[in-house]
Amino acid sequence: MGGYFPIIMPSVNSDLDCTPCLPCLKPCRRPDFLDWIAMSFSNLTVVAVTGSDAYTEGSAYAVARSCRELPGARGLLVSPSRPRAFDEAELSALPLAHYACRPFGYLEYNYFMLYLLADLIETDYCLVVQNDGWVLDGKNWRDEFWQYDYLGAPIPKLGRLQNGVWEIGWSDKWFECVTKQLPMDGYELQNGGFSLRSRRLLEAPRRYGLFVPPEMPQPVRPPHSGGRQEDIKIAVAFSTAANEDVLLSGLWRQGLEEQGFRFAPLGVADWFAYESTITPPLRNVPFEDILGVHSMGRWLLEGLDTVRFVGVDEEHFHNVLLADPHAKLWINAALQQGLHLFFD
Repeated sequence: MGGYFPIIMPSVNSDLDCTPCLPCLKPCRRPDFLDWIAMSFSNLTVVAVTGSDAYTEGSAYAVARSCRELPGARGLLVSPSRPRAFDEAELSALPLAHYACRPFGYLEYNYFMLYLLADLIETDYCLVVQNDGWVLDGKNWRDEFWQYDYLGAPIPKLGRLQNGVWEIGWSDKWFECVTKQLPMDGYELQNGGFSLRSRRLLEAPRRYGLFVPPEMPQPVRPPHSGGRQEDIKIAVAFSTAANEDVLLSGLWRQGLEEQGFRFAPLGVADWFAYESTITPPLRNVPFEDILGVHSMGRWLLEGLDTVRFVGVDEEHFHNVLLADPHAKLWINAALQQGLHLFFD
């Protein structure tokens, strides 16, 4: 099968056990400590890919921490140089491997994830992590995650068709679907920076001849929006950047579902990971019960249990972040999960 999957209106019908448009808001069974110790993630590879050594060390810690939290998983880092972190005593006991690559940029990263990653993964699943996306607490793993071919941190953006053009961006409809039904013409996207993928999904772009469009729409802030989130409407500016997670969880999703691939609905993805600190409280999901995080570059791992707040000094942390009820909930949960926080 060549070319793109047809770009048609997404359907809300699904053969999933729960309705994909409605967050179930009911916590699935969380394993207790003994259950967690007995778990084996031998069918899982935790993988990070970066073409820049500026991200190598943080990515190494993301792989190592996630492997530590998911007993039996193997770790793989693809980067230009071998990380110094892999030689630390605390990491030496973990099953970590490094593949060297030439330096590359963000566009090449997307092509690598879509068309080359499958050649490096021998297990049934892989967990993609980054220096800003990792497992917070492995005891929050839920076996229902294995049911899906793609599961990522929910992004507070809708992808939709508008006049035959695929658009992504902020929309008033996203706020409507936080606790209600998704609009018929859109998906809530799921980030790839912390995502679970089946091996057959990794093979799908080559198997089905899926090609990256030459131009991908990107969200822009309309003039006079004042930078306020609630004023941002869907608007489109074209860019050559082809985001692999937007393609998989948005543009290609309908066609992949027609081939039998399963994408996690909101009620499952919310327990898997978060990207926005706004979403979990609005959906009644406690931060301390979520498996992982993708912070969009705001919080970076600089050790197995050490997180740096980017662009935040101590005054800003106390006067701004701790004054934000959503941020305060996340910070309290992070401290409970054993993370050490520091500032620029």
